[in-house]
Amino acid sequence: MQKSRLNFYRNMFLSGATFNFLAGFMLIFLFIEFYTFIGGENFLQTPLFNAFRYLVGFLVVLFGFVYFHISQNIRSESSRLL
Repeated sequence: MQKSRLNFYRNMFLSGATFNFLAGFMLIFLFIEFYTFIGGENFLQTPLFNAFRYLVGFLVVLFGFVYFHISQNIRSESSRLL
């Protein structure tokens, strides 16, 4: 693969990882503040909703780690498997 194409893919996966880290941490730690910031008034506080919110947040952060791993070495066999 050409070097310019490798740099493009590296930056693409790195920006995806950054977005996933930010979105995941916002779901885990700053959900109430962000929800009221975008204009939400009432939200569910049931334990099932909170468990689902944390599960989705950790899953998004996990995808961020996978994207970061791929961006570090695009040509490796492990990146192709992920």
